Amino acid sequence: IEFTKALIMGIIFILSTILFIKRENTTENPIIDFSLFKNSTFTSANLSIMLSNFVMYVILLIMPLLMKSQFHLSTAQTGLVLSVFSISMSLSGWIGGLLNNKFSSKKVIGFSFAMIIVSNILFLSLENVGSILFLIVALIIGGFSTGIGLTSMQVASLDSVSKEQSGIASGIYSTFRYFGSIVSSTLIALVTSYNYIFIILGVSGIVGILVAKNIKSGSQDMISSNNSSAKA
Repeated sequence: IEFTKALIMGIIFILSTILFIKRENTTENPIIDFSLFKNSTFTSANLSIMLSNFVMYVILLIMPLLMKSQFHLSTAQTGLVLSVFSISMSLSGWIGGLLNNKFSSKKVIGFSFAMIIVSNILFLSLENVGSILFLIVALIIGGFSTGIGLTSMQVASLDSVSKEQSGIASGIYSTFRYFGSIVSSTLIALVTSYNYIFIILGVSGIVGILVAKNIKSGSQDMISSNNSSAKA
């Protein structure tokens, strides 16, 4: 029965999505301008924030369970230890803004996903190490990895479109960000093994690096997009 319900909901979702895209492509003032996705930088920046948010929320959701089952921490202790992740992520967001002024968004985003791979290798080692100090270090690196590229992702997304399209672009960016958080809860519901989850997050980091390679400078991608439109 549950499978049948899930199948029906999946079919409805697919049909609704197709109808929505068809409607948006034919209306004069669409909510989502799907032509923006022809821009490689815009698409890559949005996929990057989706992957980054996916990793971040999985860690935030899974860590309290792991700390209770493997480290036997109380609720108060769990909250205190987990706070280092949020603090690290906040500080790295500021650092990421500074780095974006010196390096390209592509490099900062790629570095962010490389650090995500490193942090999940550390998370995979938690079961064998069993040290609270090691856990804290892993969480600090995990927070750093998910926060360092956030500014560059948003800058890359907005710089790749015209000022007139910035409102629509911001809405799409937020949608992708929240979609990442939604998928994270689905993953935790489907996968019960901590190790498998951290492996998936590590793979997400690899995918993120590949996605980041398609990010260009905003002006470069806009010029390319405009030339394509002019030829058409």
